[in-house]
Amino acid sequence: MKIGGIIAEYNPFHNGHAFQLSQVKAECDAVVAVMSGSVVQRGSIAAYDKFMRARAAVLSGVDLVLELPCVYTLAPAELFAKGAVGVLDATKVVTDLYFGSECGDTYSLTRAAEIMLAEPPEVSARIKEYLRMGKGYKQATLEAYLGVIPAELVNLPNNLLGIEYIKSIIRSGSKIEPHALLRQFANHNDTSPSNGFASGNTIRDILDEKKDISAYVPPITYALYERAKPVDRKLYDAIVLYMLRLKGMKEFNRVFDASPDLVSRILRSIPDSTSVDDIITKSYSRQFSNARIRRAILSMLLEIDGELVNSAPQYLRVLAFNDKGREILNKIGKKSKLPIITKAADFKEPSPMFEAEVRATELSSVCRGVKRGIDFVTSPYYITEARYQITDFPKPPIPPHHTMKITPEEKAAARRAALKEQKKAQKKKKYKKKPAAKKKAAKPAENKAE
Repeated sequence: MKIGGIIAEYNPFHNGHAFQLSQVKAECDAVVAVMSGSVVQRGSIAAYDKFMRARAAVLSGVDLVLELPCVYTLAPAELFAKGAVGVLDATKVVTDLYFGSECGDTYSLTRAAEIMLAEPPEVSARIKEYLRMGKGYKQATLEAYLGVIPAELVNLPNNLLGIEYIKSIIRSGSKIEPHALLRQFANHNDTSPSNGFASGNTIRDILDEKKDISAYVPPITYALYERAKPVDRKLYDAIVLYMLRLKGMKEFNRVFDASPDLVSRILRSIPDSTSVDDIITKSYSRQFSNARIRRAILSMLLEIDGELVNSAPQYLRVLAFNDKGREILNKIGKKSKLPIITKAADFKEPSPMFEAEVRATELSSVCRGVKRGIDFVTSPYYITEARYQITDFPKPPIPPHHTMKITPEEKAAARRAALKEQKKAQKKKKYKKKPAAKKKAAKPAENKAE
């Protein structure tokens, strides 16, 4: 059975994702997606909550959605890729990895990955030289490889991320086969929609302007998004500013990828800043990108340290699945060494990785005006065969942000379930064993002579 893996944020799931998914489904028997949870790699809270985004993905054709722990989501590209590939590989059932790229050339990306893993001596020397010139490590590394690897492979974001996926596969010895898919409609940095396609960045900008996104997302996902509670960006800014004013240098010491120079820039910017964007603008330099600064701030708030970022996946968290996904979960349960988590009670001992995830989800919930404890009361969405019929498995208390108008199909399903339970109760009552009756005393024989 060929099972394709996808690493995604689906923030939100849009027409470009639907097109990519159709390509993967054409080649595979099933699709498993590893999706970022409450926070995303650009260092911010996701546009919609993770359970809704996972639900949208399954309704759009993904068979099983697993959560990518936030300790990897907020890491640089290399460790983001390492964590995501690690989750897919830990399932022991995913056979292939599909990812979008600007070139769509798997061979060229694989060759680039092999060269970067070997790191020729002349490249090492250039990296050291560029670092002495004050350039950031990422920029120094990419510039050092120019002339060794074609510029378009290391200068374009999706190509570069694809190289990191392949490096992770090679480094770990995984048997997963990589496949680069040509990104055809809207590239990562495109700022304007075209023919019904728009990048995730563009769609999020449209959402921030409170404009309609229905032209750029599948109808079924749009129906979900309309009911969603958006993130209050001003509230998020207030939380970040308050926490940063309380924290000092020592609070950042544990944060991965937060150098003393970066931390000093952030702390110096705080007194005169009134928003996160102010902090980013004042802290930015050619060494520190906007995304890196955002990730450092969010990692500090969530208390994510370098030890967690560098650790291997500790569990497989299920967010949503359909009937085929349920079959895949059964196979994973037989082959994988990691526990499958569908509810918090599944943890037999404390998990620092999951505790960080809970903190991320609570921050997201506060900024949406949602009650606490979503990670503890929400079970994976189970999408049944009946069209768009959705049930919870097992059924949890439904948080306010997941409350939806009941469809006629759901009413009919609930009625059938109630009748079935009623029949069971009647049958049980009918065949209930009766107590043995007492024997009656024999009557005296009648005197026939009389």
